[in-house]
Amino acid sequence: MSEQVDKDLHAVRTALVYFHKRADELFDRLGDKKSLSLAEREEITLAYAKLKTDLKDAARRGTVGRGAAQNQAEQLYFEPAVRAAALALRPSTNSNPIASNWASALYDVCLELSYAVNQIEKDIR
Repeated sequence: MSEQVDKDLHAVRTALVYFHKRADELFDRLGDKKSLSLAEREEITLAYAKLKTDLKDAARRGTVGRGAAQNQAEQLYFEPAVRAAALALRPSTNSNPIASNWASALYDVCLELSYAVNQIEKDIR
């Protein structure tokens, strides 16, 4: 594997792990709660909306960075993973996080991103 391909794979892995961490933190904050305080709901809603926007932007761009042409690692791993993750965040940002089952959507995001990261790690070895 060339040095550039290795760098590309690591950059894609880093970006996917970052999105995964954000989704996982939100998932943990929602947990199996039956209700949220107003402050919790506002914080979670802002973080969810930001994650949703960032995933949609990344899927639209298809690249880790801005303005560059897509490399092979981005074509194989980044774009499909962020596109699937963005689609998994179906619940609207103005819906109730508990009633709309945001936790399930966030879990699906984590699965999509984990799968891509695991595939990259196999290629890096």
